[in-house]
Amino acid sequence: MKIKTKLLVQPKDIKPSFKGWEVEGVLNPGVVRLPNNKIMLFARVAEVQDDDHRKGLTCPVIISEKEQKFHYQKISENKILDKEGNMIFLKDGTCRLSTISHFRKIILDETGFKVEHIDEKPTFIGRPGESEYGVEDPRITKMKDGYYMTYVGISLHEGVSTYLAFSKDLKKWKRLGLIFREQNKDAVIFPEKINGKYIALNRP
Repeated sequence: MKIKTKLLVQPKDIKPSFKGWEVEGVLNPGVVRLPNNKIMLFARVAEVQDDDHRKGLTCPVIISEKEQKFHYQKISENKILDKEGNMIFLKDGTCRLSTISHFRKIILDETGFKVEHIDEKPTFIGRPGESEYGVEDPRITKMKDGYYMTYVGISLHEGVSTYLAFSKDLKKWKRLGLIFREQNKDAVIFPEKINGKYIALNRP
């Protein structure tokens, strides 16, 4: 059986969230089929300040979810143990990111091979105290009462942990809090209970 493949979206297709930023990656989306039979991707979009606006080594930190405001945390070279891609390992045993990720809604046609719409602004971002260093890797499950989305939140106090959100319409999301502590990623909830319990797959 021949499998059909196609590159749907790449960083150049995504509009940066702010002037002076650039999109480094669009990846690892949550996927759900809509009531009209089209497909919605909730794609992780990773962004960073471009070279002209970057002053030294900085880490973007969300200070206001509602207003989508950021603070740029400067990192001193003498505190750095190692660097690997966008990860900065500090001597105190913690890690920081030079990029910050949010979710962007992308609508595909019924076949899943044609992009019909890409939101120009972030659809879902981190929030202070929970995911101030960004959100990653959404997974969406449709249940009887609506849609449940697990996602990774990156924060100073909780590290890399999995959170849960709920939506009736895939537009407004109610955040339900932390469900798996560090380090758990890519969790997905089964759409029905098994032996009376909710079950999730995850990747420790």
